Amino acid sequence: MEFLVALGVSSACVLSIYQLLNGGTQVYFDSMTVIVIFVLLGKITESKAMFTFKSSLLRLNRSIPRRGRKQFLDKKEAFVPLKEIAKNDLIAALAGEKIVLDGLVLGWEWNLR
Repeated sequence: MEFLVALGVSSACVLSIYQLLNGGTQVYFDSMTVIVIFVLLGKITESKAMFTFKSSLLRLNRSIPRRGRKQFLDKKEAFVPLKEIAKNDLIAALAGEKIVLDGLVLGWEWNLR
């Protein structure tokens, strides 16, 4: 794409200089300027959009929980990596914590202090 723009701008420049030196009236300096400005604006817009996308993706990746609170058979709870939580395991979530996996709610408790 950049080669095509450079070829077009170079051709317009050479033709304009030739016309200018031979007394011609059709020069394309303004067209070259507009093409270069539009290409630069497009690159700036693309760069800004890419930066915004990368920062959004990074924030989303940071918000994913890495560990969950697993409830064992003896009713004790411990944080374990998500890879160690299997199907039919019980997980617990206290108030304000993220729910780390999809599943069914089997029961809940709450305290009003």
